[in-house]
Amino acid sequence: MDCGFGTATLTSPILLNKEDQQQTPNGIFKISHKKETYTLWMWKEQWLPVYRFIPEHVEPIDLDISNWYLSTHPDSHFKNRLILSKVDENARYTYTDHVLNIRSADGEKEAVTIENDIQLYEILMNTFGLKENAIETLKSKIRIW
Repeated sequence: MDCGFGTATLTSPILLNKEDQQQTPNGIFKISHKKETYTLWMWKEQWLPVYRFIPEHVEPIDLDISNWYLSTHPDSHFKNRLILSKVDENARYTYTDHVLNIRSADGEKEAVTIENDIQLYEILMNTFGLKENAIETLKSKIRIW
């Protein structure tokens, strides 16, 4: 799952060449197609575009460089901020900037402000399922509070 897309991330495959709406476990999506460009849409009381793409070959080195940059460059927000995302059968959970967002399958959204490292530790373990050694590794690699 891509943390960068948060609640707009697909949680199951959908058919590429079917423009009708498609139900997934965590939302309704569709894909439109004009010429060679496809657009992924998400239903949130109206159809909202998520992203556009062209199905074409990509060289592995292009993916390697992007992934390397995002995970290692000192200016990358993935290097300087704690960003988490998880989806289960009940909801989508995202954490960034001391806020835990919970969007249930019925679309209800709850935002919980995390005010101290004890609360953060609890959500890391209980909501995101991280083990204690993973939390210690996070603390050593990124400023999470």
